[in-house]
Amino acid sequence: MRVLLDKTGSGQLEVLSALTEEPEMRHKDIVEASSLSKGAVSNNLEKLRDKKLVEGETDISLNEERILKLYREHLEAFLIRDSSEPEELNDLRTYFK
Repeated sequence: MRVLLDKTGSGQLEVLSALTEEPEMRHKDIVEASSLSKGAVSNNLEKLRDKKLVEGETDISLNEERILKLYREHLEAFLIRDSSEPEELNDLRTYFK
């Protein structure tokens, strides 16, 4: 978990977290809901748009489909690395599909 080790991406995580509270938010609402400055929110939104994790210029919202896909990919990679029991891994794969 690189974010937890060296805080890389922590601003993006904070923006995503703010967006989970409301279906659509404006830039200033994200600034108010986070501890980030206007510039930091702008920079992090740009990075999240490049990754296609958020959509919109004025009313900003999460791209839930893309986020779930990314989450599943990371979870799958983690489980493959960490699981010693293939049956348990298959049960988890089935659950998250």
